[in-house]
Amino acid sequence: MSPLYEQLVGTMTEAIKARDNDRATTLRTLKSVVDAIQKESKDTLDDGAIINILQKEAKKRHEALEMYKHSSREDLVQKESAELEIIATFLPLQLEDAALETIVQEAITETGAESIKDMGKVMGIVIKKVQGKADGTRIADAVKKHLA
Repeated sequence: MSPLYEQLVGTMTEAIKARDNDRATTLRTLKSVVDAIQKESKDTLDDGAIINILQKEAKKRHEALEMYKHSSREDLVQKESAELEIIATFLPLQLEDAALETIVQEAITETGAESIKDMGKVMGIVIKKVQGKADGTRIADAVKKHLA
């Protein structure tokens, strides 16, 4: 088992013992998603794969949060926000904008990109370099800004 998975299970167990039902429910959901993907792949997942899964789950929560805000559903906004905070505790710290800009500049120089048509090449390099430390949307926005 990966250290991140063990941390997830340990935190879930603590939440259950502390009778923190909201936290325990969120962690159970995350664990079941990881378990399902692990069972499907028939191989143990490393921390990188688990981080990717958690990022997808965080993205789902963020999208739901935006929909609930537009629908004026404050009760659900609070629930999704709380779940997003719990998921964020397992994700790596996000890069600052300045650091991301530097990585994007390096990737543009490395690929020789000159226009928005070269965005795919730049994105591929930047995504490998940041390894989950920046959201795909943030990366795309930074690349577009530099190539536009």
